[in-house]
Amino acid sequence: MPPLPFQIDRSSRLSLTRQLVDGFRRAIAEGRYGEGDILPSIAEITAATGVCPVVVRLAIKRLAAEGLVNPRPGIGTVVLGSNAPRWKGHVAILTAELSDNFSNGIIIGHITRVLMKAGYLVTKIPVLLPKENPELAAPTVDLLARGITFAIVFYGAEPAIKDAVVKARIPFVTVGEVCDKAPLFKGNIVIDTWNALPEFIENCHAAGVRTITEVAFERGSQAVRTALGNAGFSATLLPLFKLGKIPKCDSVTEMTMEIMDKLLSNGSEWLPDVLFCSDNIAAEGTLLALLKHGIRIPEDVGFVTWMPKGDRPVFWKSLTRLETDPEKDGDEIGRIILRVIAGGSVPSDPVIRSVYKDGETFPAKRP
Repeated sequence: MPPLPFQIDRSSRLSLTRQLVDGFRRAIAEGRYGEGDILPSIAEITAATGVCPVVVRLAIKRLAAEGLVNPRPGIGTVVLGSNAPRWKGHVAILTAELSDNFSNGIIIGHITRVLMKAGYLVTKIPVLLPKENPELAAPTVDLLARGITFAIVFYGAEPAIKDAVVKARIPFVTVGEVCDKAPLFKGNIVIDTWNALPEFIENCHAAGVRTITEVAFERGSQAVRTALGNAGFSATLLPLFKLGKIPKCDSVTEMTMEIMDKLLSNGSEWLPDVLFCSDNIAAEGTLLALLKHGIRIPEDVGFVTWMPKGDRPVFWKSLTRLETDPEKDGDEIGRIILRVIAGGSVPSDPVIRSVYKDGETFPAKRP
C-alpha cells in the first residue's frame, strides 16, 4: 500500500477521528483519490497511522455521511464522484469546550438535525482557549477556512473565538453573545431564561414570602436578585464555590451536597423563606443536603429551581421551576439559521425562554 497522503499528529488538539476525516476529505478534494477508487482498508489505515480500528470506522462513517465515500461490503470504501449527493453548505457550531452541558447538548443536537435535514453539513467545534493564550485562536481560523460557509458562535465562547470567525471571513450569528460591528455578523439570537420571573414573584407575594436566597456556584444572576429586590424581597446570594475550600468529589452534585451539608451542620436558622437555585446541578446537591438534615420542603423552606425540561434534579415531589425546553429551542434556532442563510434576519425577540411551572415544593404558606 502506498503511504497515506497525510499524517496523524498526536500532539494536535484535534481528535484522531477529526484528523482522519480532514485528511481523507482533503485528499479526495485534491484528487489523490478519484471517483471509483478504493480507499485503503481499515487494517491498512490502522497500520499506517497507529489509530485503533474503532476510530478508523467512525471516520469512514463520517466521510460516508458527507457523501464522499460509500463503504461496500466485500469491495471496500469506494470514493464517490460528481454525481454523489452534495451538501448545500458547511455550518460550524463553535462552543467553549467547558460550556458543554445537558441543555447545550440537546439544543446543538436539534440545530444539527434541522440543518442536516435541509441539506447542510454541520460540524461542532469545541474550543479550549485559555485567556492567557489568545494565539490559540489561529488553529481555529485555519479550521474554519476549510470549507466552512456559515458559523454559529454559542454563548460562553471566548471573545477570541468570535475574533477567529471574523478573521476567517465567514458569515455568522451568535447565540446569547453579541458581536458588534463585525462585517459578516448577521445578528444575535437572544436568550432570556428569566422571563418567567414575574410569575414567580407574583406567587411569592401571594405566599407572604419575605426572604429569598439564590443558590449558585459563584456569581449567580445579578438580574434575578435585582428583580427580586425591586419587588420588595430581601434577596441574597449563596455562592457555593466561594464559601471556603472546595471539597474533592467525583461529581459537581456531590461537591454541592458536601458544601451545603457543612453549612447545615452548623444549624438551619439561616435558611430563608425560599431557596432559589439558578443552576439545576446546584439544585440537585442542595436537595440532597436538605433531605439529609431532615429539612422538609416546602414546610420548612420553599424550593424553586431553574432547569431544562427532561433534566435533573429528580425529587419525590414535583418541583416548582422555571423551565426551558432545549428540544424546542434547538429546533427554532435551526429554523432561524436557515432563514438567515437564505437572506433573512434574526428576530429581535428572545428565542430561548423559560416557563413557570407550579410544583409541590412552593409556595410554602407563611403566617
